[in-house]
Amino acid sequence: MKQSYEAHTVLIAVLLFILVSLTACAVPERDQADAAPAAAEQIEDTSAADPAETSGPKGLDIPLDGSSLESFEQSMEKVRKTSSASDYTTLQNAIDYLLLYDLSVKGDMAKLVERLDGKTGQQVLEKVKWRKR
Repeated sequence: MKQSYEAHTVLIAVLLFILVSLTACAVPERDQADAAPAAAEQIEDTSAADPAETSGPKGLDIPLDGSSLESFEQSMEKVRKTSSASDYTTLQNAIDYLLLYDLSVKGDMAKLVERLDGKTGQQVLEKVKWRKR
């Protein structure tokens, strides 16, 4: 009986370790949910597009405007419109990561936006040392 109890205890400990390990590696569900609408919105009629939007940098090469939260959101919208859904989701995840783990911003989005002012999406990914595969 004692061996059975110890075996169950070890088994539970191993399963908990595996669960915690997998949870740490998992992508949050909301990020996966955001990818589907972004992919659906990606398909647009570009025949009536503004010529200013079709020239210049595209996707993750667009510099982010950190002069205000509103201008940052506008520049993120430009990135979303001109990049793939996976690139945009990766950038959003990197920004969320910085918001949480960059100790200099302490979870303040306005401070983070100031720090990202002028950086491209590629530079943000480099900042968190993520590589697009």
